[in-house]
Amino acid sequence: MDLTPGTVAELTVVREAPFGYFLSNGTEDVLLHHRDITEPFDPEAVQTVFLYQDHQGRLAATNVIPDIRLGTSGWAEVAGAKEKLGVFVSIGIHKDMLLSVDDLPPIRSLWPEKGDRLYITVCVKFYSTGHMSGKKWEDALSSNCTLQDEHLEREVFPWILYQ
Repeated sequence: MDLTPGTVAELTVVREAPFGYFLSNGTEDVLLHHRDITEPFDPEAVQTVFLYQDHQGRLAATNVIPDIRLGTSGWAEVAGAKEKLGVFVSIGIHKDMLLSVDDLPPIRSLWPEKGDRLYITVCVKFYSTGHMSGKKWEDALSSNCTLQDEHLEREVFPWILYQ
């Protein structure tokens, strides 16, 4: 079983660290940081976690399971914006997700503002040079927001269905 950001997985604790626990599916390890543990924690039990990418692009886990996950849609609140990056939306975990400037209107005044709610879905974005061509986007959107190519990197991102 491949660990994919934006999905829920059942993993076991393989070791404890000063900053959290490392969980594993038997082939890959992922960090469950102390700040991502929001309920009583039993390291002997199988952990049901949501997988996401931390600020450095590493796979991480939280035991907060958001309603909006890979392949699902829902309402998310805009948490803020950064001029050169885009808009950040909250899906319920401690880390806000970036809606890229590439996926927003070119006119900044048309961007959603903090507190606005957007109906989004979470997709896996594959890229080789940082951007996808129009054809790759069409392929990704027609295949439930995923594109399979072993030469491409993947990144989870929110995508606006409508505003």
